[in-house]
Amino acid sequence: MTAIPGAVSFNLVPGGVAPGSNSIAVTTMWSGLTLLSAVNEYAFFGSAAMALSSSAPITSIPSSCVSGQVLTGSPTTFTPFTQASPFGAGSSLQLFTISSILTVGNSSRTDNLSLSINLSSLPQLPAATYTGVLFIVAQVM
Repeated sequence: MTAIPGAVSFNLVPGGVAPGSNSIAVTTMWSGLTLLSAVNEYAFFGSAAMALSSSAPITSIPSSCVSGQVLTGSPTTFTPFTQASPFGAGSSLQLFTISSILTVGNSSRTDNLSLSINLSSLPQLPAATYTGVLFIVAQVM
C-alpha cells in the first residue's frame, strides 16, 4: 500500500469548513494467486478526542471534526471519522470494501481520499499549528 502525498495542510476557518490542500492517492496492491473473501480498507486516527493537536496552547481537534471522501469507495460524500473499526473505535472511516476477489498475477486499485476539517462545533478554537497522523490499513478476511 502507498499513500501519496504524505502530508495535507488546511487553512482552518473559525466556525467553518476548510478543505485539504490536496487529496491522498491510496494505492492498494496484491499479487500472486489470490482468493480473498474480502478486503476492507480503513483510515483512522489514534484517538477520537485528539485527531490533531497543538502544543502552544495545548488543545485538540477531535476526529468528528475531520471528514473524508472517496468517490470510488464507501464514503462518496464527506463523512466524519466517527466510525468503529478493528483499528480505531470512533475515529475511523471505511474507505472501501471488496468481496470475493480471485486474481492471478498482480492487481491494484487507487482511491483518492479528500479531507476537510469542519470547525462549526469549535468556534473558539485558538489559533495554533495543529498536527496529527492518519493511519491507513487494509484488512484481509
